[in-house]
Amino acid sequence: MHVLSFDDCIRIGTFRKSHGIAGTLELVFEPEWEATVEHAEILITDTDGLPLPWFVSPDGIRITSPKTALVDLELIENQQSAKKLCGSTVYIPKNKFIPNQESSEFFDWIGFSIFIENGAFIGKVTGTEDFAGNLVMMVDTPLGEKMVPLHPDLIMEINYETRSLTMEFPEGLLDI
Repeated sequence: MHVLSFDDCIRIGTFRKSHGIAGTLELVFEPEWEATVEHAEILITDTDGLPLPWFVSPDGIRITSPKTALVDLELIENQQSAKKLCGSTVYIPKNKFIPNQESSEFFDWIGFSIFIENGAFIGKVTGTEDFAGNLVMMVDTPLGEKMVPLHPDLIMEINYETRSLTMEFPEGLLDI
């Protein structure tokens, strides 16, 4: 049995407010999460420091803009229950990340700094490429340009304010 941990999750947004009286919540997220949100079956909130999964009701996600969605969760059936989740940070399991591919453009990762878990600087993203559906970032490192896979299992944290990614790499990946 697998125990859910925040290490297995990616932060995607926040439940901003309740919507209506039937327990619907408004989720605010960055545009690059739209495809992930649209197909989510489980959303996770931080409850007393522990990840708490919530099952999305059938047809329970309605994208209302590139940054918002209305969400119906199982067991949340009224405004009072929904209000308890308002302000909660929302996560998804890393393995449920879906890159937005509706346009030929990726989210603009250019200029983001990449760090590893211990805080060591790896480099700055100079571009992105799609190799037959395999998304990679071109990263300018002190040892020259490297290609880094853009995969949710490698992303530990995204900070949009500082334009930085904290990533975890398999041993030897950056030596290639």
